[in-house]
Amino acid sequence: MKKLVLIVVGVLAIAGVFVFKAISKGPVDVAKAKAQQVTAPVLYNEYLTDSSRSAKKFTAKVLLVEGVVNEVLPASANRQALVKLKTSVAGAFINCSMEFTTTTISKGDATKIKGICSGLGEGDADLGIPGDVYLSRCMVAE
Repeated sequence: MKKLVLIVVGVLAIAGVFVFKAISKGPVDVAKAKAQQVTAPVLYNEYLTDSSRSAKKFTAKVLLVEGVVNEVLPASANRQALVKLKTSVAGAFINCSMEFTTTTISKGDATKIKGICSGLGEGDADLGIPGDVYLSRCMVAE
């Protein structure tokens, strides 16, 4: 009986250490995190080709996405600045919610943006609107 109690206490202590480490880890430091490099058209096409494989490969990962800026929407009181990178599909973009306000890039610029991929959003097939791929906590990479 004593052995069983010691085993249970040991297992609970080990589990507690793992839970504590997971909770105290905090958010990813995007600026310092190693990023997987990909171009905007390739990223988008991979989600279109095989969304479940792409979700495993890209979603919740830090990416360094290279592409051409289609539009820069400035920050407002209720939202962050947004940079849209062109893809090979008309009307579809890589939407990058910027962590910091950016004035260094504008429409037509080739750039690299680093952020955390949230995956492919839903479009509206009936209206012919494709879904976009979303990145959060983004910053312009040097």
